[in-house]
Amino acid sequence: MFVVAPEQVNFNDGVRASLSIALLLAVAFSFGIHDLKFGAIAAFWTCLCDPLGEDRTRFRAMTTFAVGGFVVIILGSYGAYHGLVASAATLFGLVFVCSLTRTYQASFGPGPAQSGLLAAIAAVIGVSTPRPLDGALQLGASFMIGSGVAIALALLLWRDRTDNAGRLMLVAVFTRLSSMLRALIDLDAADGGPTTWRDFDLERRRATRLAIERGRTIVLRALSGSHQYGHALDMAARILSALIALGYHRQETSRPFDPHDRQVMIQFESLLKAVLEEVDKPSPSMEHLKESASSLVEAANASQVDVIARCLCFAASAVSNLMAPSNASVDDGASASPTIAPGFFHTPTAPVWRHALRVSIGVLASYSIGIWFDVTLSYWGTISTLVVMQPMLGNTWYRVAERAAGSFAGGLVATVLLILEPSQFLMAVMVVPLAVLVISVRTVNYAIFMVALTPMFMLLSDLIKPTDDLLLLRFVNETLGAFLGLAAGFLIFPTSDTPKITTDVEAAVVANIAFAVAASRHDTEDANELARAQREAGVASSRVEMAAERVRMEGNDQAHTEALRDVVAALRAVCGAAAVTEILNPQPPDANESRVNLYNRVAASLQMQLRTGTIDDSVLSDFEPNDLLGRAVVDLKGAIDAFIRVRRANRTSC
Repeated sequence: MFVVAPEQVNFNDGVRASLSIALLLAVAFSFGIHDLKFGAIAAFWTCLCDPLGEDRTRFRAMTTFAVGGFVVIILGSYGAYHGLVASAATLFGLVFVCSLTRTYQASFGPGPAQSGLLAAIAAVIGVSTPRPLDGALQLGASFMIGSGVAIALALLLWRDRTDNAGRLMLVAVFTRLSSMLRALIDLDAADGGPTTWRDFDLERRRATRLAIERGRTIVLRALSGSHQYGHALDMAARILSALIALGYHRQETSRPFDPHDRQVMIQFESLLKAVLEEVDKPSPSMEHLKESASSLVEAANASQVDVIARCLCFAASAVSNLMAPSNASVDDGASASPTIAPGFFHTPTAPVWRHALRVSIGVLASYSIGIWFDVTLSYWGTISTLVVMQPMLGNTWYRVAERAAGSFAGGLVATVLLILEPSQFLMAVMVVPLAVLVISVRTVNYAIFMVALTPMFMLLSDLIKPTDDLLLLRFVNETLGAFLGLAAGFLIFPTSDTPKITTDVEAAVVANIAFAVAASRHDTEDANELARAQREAGVASSRVEMAAERVRMEGNDQAHTEALRDVVAALRAVCGAAAVTEILNPQPPDANESRVNLYNRVAASLQMQLRTGTIDDSVLSDFEPNDLLGRAVVDLKGAIDAFIRVRRANRTSC
C-alpha cells in the first residue's frame, strides 16, 4: 500500500506549488480577501494538473483546467443559489460533463484526464458554496487568480530545466543492478541451495525489472519521451539480461565461480558503482567508463568459461553504449508505456459514457444524503465518492483501500497539528510545508499522497469555514463517500476487468514470443531491435500483471486469480529465458529456423485458444525442449491451458 519510489519524488515541484499557495494565503490574510483562500486551493489543483514534460503540454493542461474550473465553480455556485433541486441538477450535469474527459485504457486501468477530474471536484466545491451571480463571479475570479499564479510560477518565473527526474531514475535503476550483482557474488560464495537461488530470482530480479519499468513511465511523463534516457534504460535492461544469464549458468552448473571469474565479477561491480556515481552528476561523462568497460572485456575474455565471458562482455558493451546523443529523436517504441491524457478534449467511448453516468449518479446520491442528514462538511464525502469511483470495479476497491489507509495516517498527523490549537494564521503557515509534501509525492503512490493531503485539506477547509470535530467529520464523510462509491460501482453499469483480460494476455503472449524469436536468431547488428522487442515484452507483461491485481481486487474466485498469476509468471519466464538465449546461444539470422517457426506457430495457436476458449495440444505434440527457452515456452502453453480451463469452468458455473 505504501510502496515508495524515491526516484519519483520531486521537491522542486513541491516547493514551487507551496510558494504559489503561500503567496495567495498571505494576500488573503493581509488584505482580508476571504475568497483568495479558494484561490490557494485553485493554485494547488493547478499544480496537480501539471503533467510535466514539454512546456507546451504543461501549458495546455494547466490552462485547460484553469478555464474549466473557472466555469464550473461559477455555474456550481450560482446553480446552488437557486435551491436544492437546482443545486442537485447542476452538480449532476457538471460532474457528468467533467467525467467525459476520462480516457479508458483498460490494460493500465483508468487514465483520468487530471484536468477533468479536478474540475469535477471544483464543481462540488462550487455547489457547496451557493452564491448569487456577482458572488459566484467573484469566487470564479479568485479561482482564476490562483490558477494564474500557479501557471506563471511553473512556466514563466520558475521554469524547471533540470533533468532531476531522469538522474534519480537512473540512480535507482543502477542501484538495483549493483545490488543484484552483489547478491549474485555473495550467493556464489555461500553456495546456497535451490531455494536460495529461487528467492534471488524472485526478489532481486523482480525489483530490478520494476525499477526499469517505472523508469519508462518517468521518461514519458517527466522527460517528454527523451531518447537519451530511454536508450539508457534499454542498456540497463541488457545489463539485467546479463545478470540473469550469469545466475542461470551458476544454478545450472552448481559449481562456484573460479577465482579469476569471481575477480572479474567484482571488477564488473566496481564498474556499475562508477556508472552509478556518474549518472548521479548533473553532467555525466561516460568516456572514462568506456575505458573501464574495455578493461572488463579484456579480463572477461581471459576466462576459461565461455558463458561467463559472453555475459560480462555483453554487459560491458551495454555500459559502453549507455548514453545516446541528447539530440537524438524520440524512440517510437517508448509509446508502449502508459500515459495520462493531459487535457479535456477527446472523443468519449461507450465505457466513458457509462462511467460518467455512474459517477454522476453516485456523486448525486452522496450529495443528497449529506444534505438530507445535514452532515457538516458533507462535500468531503461527495468528493470522496467522486475520487474513489473508477471505470473498473477492481480499481475502485483498490482506491478505497489506498484512500482509507492514507486518510487514517494523515488523520493522525492532523490530530497532532490540531492538538496545538493553532490560530488561523498558524494553520495557513502549516499548510505550506504540507503542500510541498503533497506535490512532491503526487506521482509516487496514492496512499502516501493521501497521508500528506489529508491534514493539508483539513487545515484549508478550516481556514475557509472553521468547524469543530474535524477528525470525526473526516471519518464520517470519508466512510460515507467510500461506501457510496463502491455501491455505485456494484449497482450502476458494473464493469469487471475479467472480460478484457484475454486481450491483454493475447498481446503479452505475442510480444514475449516475438522477443523469443528475435533472441533465437539475432546477430550483432540487431541490438536496437532486440532492445525494442525486450521492452515491448516487458510492457505487455506488466499490463497483464496489473490486470491480475485488479481481478483479485474484484473478488474473483481463488482459482481464477491463481491461474492468471501463473500466466504472468510464465510470461516473465519466457522473457527471461529469451534474454539468456540472446547472450548464451547467439545464432545468425538464418539459423534455427525450425525452432523459430515452431515459436511462431505456438504464438498463433495460443492466440486462437484464448479467443475461442479451446485447448489445442497438437502444436507442441512432437516438441521436446532441450534448453531454457524451450521449457519456458512449454510452461507458458501449460499456464494458458490452465487459465482457459478456469475461465471455462467459471462460465459453466454461471
